[in-house]
Amino acid sequence: MVRHGDNDVFVCLQGGSDGNFNQYRIFSLVKGEPLYACPKIVASKHERRIECQLFHTNRVIGQVILSNGPCLDMLGLDGIWCEMVGTDSLLLDVGIGDGVRCEMFGNNGLRCDFGCSDGLIGEVIPPDGSCLNVMGLDGIWCEMVGTDSLLLDVGIGDGVRCEMFGNNGLRCDFGSVDGLFGEVIPPDGSCLNVMGLDGIWCEMACIDSLLLDVGIGDGVRCEMFGNNGLRCDFGSVDGLFGEVIPPDGSCLNVMGLDSIWCEMACIDSLLLDVGIGDGVRCEMFGNNGLRCDFGSVDGLFGEVIPPDGSGLNVMGLDGIWCEMACIDSLLLDVGIGDGVRSEMFGNNGLRCDFGCSDGLIGEVIPPDGSGLNVMGLDSIWCEMACIDSLLLDVGIGDGVRSEMFGNNGLRYDFGSVDGLFGEVIPIDGSCLNVMGLDSIWCEMVCTDSLLLDVRTGDGFGSEMFGNNSL
Repeated sequence: MVRHGDNDVFVCLQGGSDGNFNQYRIFSLVKGEPLYACPKIVASKHERRIECQLFHTNRVIGQVILSNGPCLDMLGLDGIWCEMVGTDSLLLDVGIGDGVRCEMFGNNGLRCDFGCSDGLIGEVIPPDGSCLNVMGLDGIWCEMVGTDSLLLDVGIGDGVRCEMFGNNGLRCDFGSVDGLFGEVIPPDGSCLNVMGLDGIWCEMACIDSLLLDVGIGDGVRCEMFGNNGLRCDFGSVDGLFGEVIPPDGSCLNVMGLDSIWCEMACIDSLLLDVGIGDGVRCEMFGNNGLRCDFGSVDGLFGEVIPPDGSGLNVMGLDGIWCEMACIDSLLLDVGIGDGVRSEMFGNNGLRCDFGCSDGLIGEVIPPDGSGLNVMGLDSIWCEMACIDSLLLDVGIGDGVRSEMFGNNGLRYDFGSVDGLFGEVIPIDGSCLNVMGLDSIWCEMVCTDSLLLDVRTGDGFGSEMFGNNSL
């Protein structure tokens, strides 16, 4: 029996002739009955939490009990059962191993991302009790509490997802089925209509923080961060036309890229994707900061010059040439078209994500000048400024990535190759060792905000938001 606060969990193990446990059952005093039985158990104990994760082929059962005690149950999701403490900062993944994940940003805000099986039913009820219903989308039904910070994914299993950042701002990302209908009305009531794009119709409240995806079902998505800033990501169909005009009225034209034409308001917070339909995207975080992500076609040319005028050149990477304004908030992707991307959060902080080709060399030097070298990882060499807000991805081209949120906090996500070695030492000096996980060894600074994924390339990740939470 594992006792933690008011929560008692019984794990009954059945031994085999070889001396190993070959079966178990879990009993929860909350439910009072066995939940599941399968041949493998992985359990760990921590001074702040007790975790019990159970694996059976593609079925995952997880039970995580944090110190504050109260619990939230989620049942009936394709054999996945999860009981977690209903804390203010809750992260829950109920996926089937297809990379779906669930993240939560901010107190009293839940993000839940359901898997890819038709007929999935999810119900999550935080303590406040009020509910928002979204029904009739390919057999997926979800009832979630209508909190200020709400994230909802009503996708069809192609990895589309929905995120929302900030109060009273909803992000809804619809799937790939023609004629799909979605209607979400936040309390403020005023509405914006977007119609006629491949049978997708969407009516959403016209709020300051609006996210809209009018894609064609190839995973393209649209995100917006900050007031009066729109991000629109168009799909991969030649001749696709999109026009979105926020109230300020002034416009920026981008033409001639694979017959995609887009007219959008030239606002401080602008996000533009000029990709070729392979999922590449472009995001921008903060005023007067542009993120542009170019596609996978050799010789593709992009030039974007914000008003400040100063420029940074990055050349010689698979025929891709990019000139962008050298602004405080810069995001640059020099990938080879396999979906790798680069994001930057905060001023004077650069995120650079390199592709999967051996011998790739990238050098980006922000104005502060000091440098950090990371060498010897599958012939990838990278020199970047040793700044407070650093994000580094040293993956092998399987889409793994690393993100960092906040100063002096590093997120590092290793790839799927045994024996991979990574060492990153920010300036504060103290270190945390994590060893023995599929020959992956990592030494990282033990900072307050630390995120570490030492998985084996199955797309799963571990993320941490907030101090002293791993």
